[in-house]
Amino acid sequence: MSFMHLLSVLSYVLISISFTTGQQNPVFLCYDTGNFTTNSNYANNRNNILSSLATDVKSNNGFFTGSTGQVPNEVYALAICRGDSTLTECARCINSTSQDIMTECPNQKEALYMSSGCLVRYADRSFSGKMELDPVIIGCNASNLKSDMTQFGKIWGNLMDSLRKKASMSYSQFRFATGEADLTLFQTIYAVVQCTPDLSQIDCDSCLRQYVANYSSHCYGKQGGSFRGPSCMFRWELYPFYNAATTNNSTIAPGKSQISSSIIIAIVAPITVAAVLCLAGYCFLTRRARKKYYTAQEEFVRYPSVKMYKVNNITVEPNQFQKLLSSLLKEAKTQAVIDPKKFATRKGNFTTFQTLYVLVQCAEDVWNTDCSDCLEEAISGLPIARIGGTVLFPSCDCRFELYPFYNENLTPSPPVAPTPVLQSPPSPVTRPKGKSQISSSIIIAIVAPITVAAMLFLAGYCFLTRRARKKYYTAQEEFGHQKVDVTNVLMDCSGL
Repeated sequence: MSFMHLLSVLSYVLISISFTTGQQNPVFLCYDTGNFTTNSNYANNRNNILSSLATDVKSNNGFFTGSTGQVPNEVYALAICRGDSTLTECARCINSTSQDIMTECPNQKEALYMSSGCLVRYADRSFSGKMELDPVIIGCNASNLKSDMTQFGKIWGNLMDSLRKKASMSYSQFRFATGEADLTLFQTIYAVVQCTPDLSQIDCDSCLRQYVANYSSHCYGKQGGSFRGPSCMFRWELYPFYNAATTNNSTIAPGKSQISSSIIIAIVAPITVAAVLCLAGYCFLTRRARKKYYTAQEEFVRYPSVKMYKVNNITVEPNQFQKLLSSLLKEAKTQAVIDPKKFATRKGNFTTFQTLYVLVQCAEDVWNTDCSDCLEEAISGLPIARIGGTVLFPSCDCRFELYPFYNENLTPSPPVAPTPVLQSPPSPVTRPKGKSQISSSIIIAIVAPITVAAMLFLAGYCFLTRRARKKYYTAQEEFGHQKVDVTNVLMDCSGL
């Protein structure tokens, strides 16, 4: 029953993301490690700690971990927001998530919620300070890279290595880092990495290192992707998706004031900027237009599949396990194709004490042949050497485990997925200022060239805008007004 919530939420989000900009798929995980009854001590403790999470996170600058109650009814909780969130938006995300997780996982003793904005988890066991790699949510951009893969691998690897080291350093309050690297003249790689702050420097480094190392085997050659887990995450794209103006977590070591050097820099730097600003303005405007193109593409780029797998492999009779799994999946697929609800489950005895459970499902509005093809592709992507795994597509999904994860008597209707919480840019970081020892002549030397530079930039902008407008009207006179079939454009983009 609990994992059905996850399947339903993910399937809905993967379909509805076509209409959502800048958001990744939120994921609910309701663990089957134990249940509690309504109005029990554990239920009251869970409600109390989750209800106060938003306040606790806001008062602790975006991260909180703690517990309430006494053993065996003690509840442990953790909440964290992405490092470029404001405290207000962070508290809003945590509050909404805490309410949703109590609804989606009404009686499970352990649950986890991951989104692009925040993470909330609770359990009847202590997990603070422990690195956990499983489960991992993988998102791969549907579009392929057109760059030289050798060059890309070197640039991407250096960027991720730098961010991993920066995030794992002890001075990083949120173990959070962002960065970018030029891939080509017109393409830039943007990336975010983050660990939960309760991890040690070694564990944070290890968590990110393992996720980055496994990335190429899942999303090699794609234009973007993400790995998200309980202890760390990373994401990269070819367009800016984070608040770059508020994510500078580098340290600045103040030194002694050198008046003579300051005067030289104050005069030379603005004059140099003024001399090259026209060229820089042209490059900036060209680059901004291209960035807008990639930002607009986010409305159409899809993450069409999600793969989840257990870290441990099958060690006992792997050939027998794979043979049984293939047989059960084949039977379930055959039944689901002809079933009115496009849904089927199967189970079979693997050993004397272990039973293998299988679930497959298609969207009810797809044709039988499409359902069969979708499940065939999804099944082929399952990690059959693992002790469990899931593959989800917009139109179908399949899963197998060595424990019962579905209700054998009921087939619940999918719940409505929560509305993703939009992020707002966080408050600017305040930095200490030193005493000013610059005379009025120095101020004039600084202000005058900057004023000239600003005027040159404005003149260049007006010139380029005017020239573009002239080209537009010239094209109008030659070809007249053209009408674009927007429907066809959207149909083409949706296939990316």
